[in-house]
Amino acid sequence: MKSMSKMKQSFLKKLGSTGGVLTLLFFVFSSGFAVGRYYESVVSIKEITEIDNKHSNEMIDLKIKHSQELLESIENKENSSSEYEKKRNKR
Repeated sequence: MKSMSKMKQSFLKKLGSTGGVLTLLFFVFSSGFAVGRYYESVVSIKEITEIDNKHSNEMIDLKIKHSQELLESIENKENSSSEYEKKRNKR
C-alpha cells in the first residue's frame, strides 16, 4: 500500500510541475478539438441525410405524378377510341 501512495504523491508532484501542467493543458485542448471535430462531423452528416431525404421525397412525388399522368392519358385514349367505335357502329 505504501508504494501506491508514493506513486500517487509522485504523480501529483509531477503534475504540479511546469511540464505536467503543459502536458495536461495539451491533452485538454486536444480532447476539446477532437470533440469539436466529431460534433462538426455529426452535424454535416445530419445535413447531408436531410438533403438526401428531401431529394428522395421529391423523386417519389415526381414518380407518382408521372404515373398518374400516364394512367390519365391511357384512360383518355381508351375513352376516345370507344367513342370512335360507337360512332362507327351507328353508321
